[in-house]
Formats: sequence, structure tokens, C-alpha cells
Amino acid sequence: MILLVGAAGSLYPSNAIAQALGTVRASREHRGESELDVHVRYGAGRFTMSSNSSRLYELNVRYDEDAFTPVHEYRAGRLVVGIDGNGPRSMFGRNSSGGTFDLTLSDQVPMDLELEFGAVRAGVDLGGLRLRTLDLTTGASEAELRVSEPNPEPMESIRLTVGAASLHATELGNLNVDELILEAGVGDVRLDFLGLVREETRIRAEMGMGRLEIRIPSEAGIRLVRDSFLTTLDAPELVERNDAFFSSNWDSSSMKVRIEVKAAFGKVSVLRVD
Repeated sequence: MILLVGAAGSLYPSNAIAQALGTVRASREHRGESELDVHVRYGAGRFTMSSNSSRLYELNVRYDEDAFTPVHEYRAGRLVVGIDGNGPRSMFGRNSSGGTFDLTLSDQVPMDLELEFGAVRAGVDLGGLRLRTLDLTTGASEAELRVSEPNPEPMESIRLTVGAASLHATELGNLNVDELILEAGVGDVRLDFLGLVREETRIRAEMGMGRLEIRIPSEAGIRLVRDSFLTTLDAPELVERNDAFFSSNWDSSSMKVRIEVKAAFGKVSVLRVD
């Protein structure tokens, strides 16, 4: 079934012939919204997200009709979209690997964003969005997160919860955030803070097993405190003193990054980059 959504957000079935892969297209024009609360749940397939200037949101979804049901709800500045499974068969939907979910969100409205992924290959560009909060949860996913443009809204914190997954995040400095909180189970996580403008940024990371790499612009001063068990630390430009590790420019830099890492098994790298 193909479902089309008008400007007000209501669904209209088309007369197209039903296929194994269903399609949903939805959008909403700006109607004076002063804020937007967005919740995305997507279990399996390929997910992409970026910003747009013309509409409040627009989505395009392809899914296995036999195993999944699309979700699209909008009311009073709150958007909930995603795919729900239809019982046990959703675990083995024959076309779940071919499912796609493409979403664009307005760069005109302050926004709280929550993303929840299962077995997803995700490419997310948050550049230009007016983010106030961000909560990202991944399962067995491969996620690429980018912030290609500065966030006009100051953020207090963002939370990244990573299961048995790979997460590579670049240009996080553009988020304009006070604190990043990472909770990771088993996986490969890379956090790149290029674009940093805050006078002080805090990073709190807790890792079970795997590899964590944190890249900080060379002009920022770094203070690292670690609590680790069987974990290798690679921080070639940091010097240990008074139970912490410091970059040579810690005292003189106008931008400072404070890092706290708890890790059980694996490798933690803290690198300075240009």
C-alpha cells in the first residue's frame, strides 16, 4: 500500500497495486510552530536524516508490509515516526534488509530529538538543526553521525547510548553543547569534536568492551581522568600529573575539554587533531 500525507499530516491511501514493499510519504508545512519534539523508532533497514528549510518535516519510508507497520503521528508540535513490528514475523521480515527511512526536519524551529535504532545502517547529518536536546540509542547498528553546520541553539547535554554497535560521529563541536554523555556496551565508537567553540566542554564516557577514540582540536586544552581495568590508553600528547592527564596547553588555552572515561576492556585513544 502507498500512503500519501497532505500538509495537515493526515494519511490518504492511493489506488496503486499493493506490493511486498509498502511506501509511506509524509510532510507538513510550517504553521507557526515555536518548537518541535521528535521521536524516531526504526528497527531494521537504512536510515538517513538531514535538515530542510521549506517544511516542518518530510519523510519517505519503504518497508516490508508483511512484517512491519509504519508509524506517523503529529499533534501540537510533537512528531512520532517509525516502524513497528507485526509480531514474531517482524524478526525475519523477508524485505527488512531492503527497507529505507529518509527523514528531513526543519532548520527553523527549536527541537528536542530522540532517535532509537535497532539493526540499522544510519547516516545522520544534524547540521543546521536548532537542537536543544539529543538522545540517540542504537542496538546492533552501524551509525554515521555528522554535524556539518553549527547549531544555533545552546545545548546543556546530549546522550549517546550504544549497544553492540559501531558509531562514528564527526564535527561534534558544532553542536554547541556543554556536556556529552556516552554509554557504550560492546563496539567501536569514534567521537570527533572538530568545530569546537565552547569555552568549556565536558565528555563523560563509560565503555564496556571495545574501542573508543576521542579527537579534540589541537587548540583546545585537554584534561583526562580515567578509571579503567584491562584497558589500553593511547594519549601520546598528554602528560600525567596529579592523577590526571593534561595537554601542554591546558593552562593557557581559552577552550578547555574535560574528559572522564570509565572502561573495562579494550582501547581508549585521545588524540589532538588540526
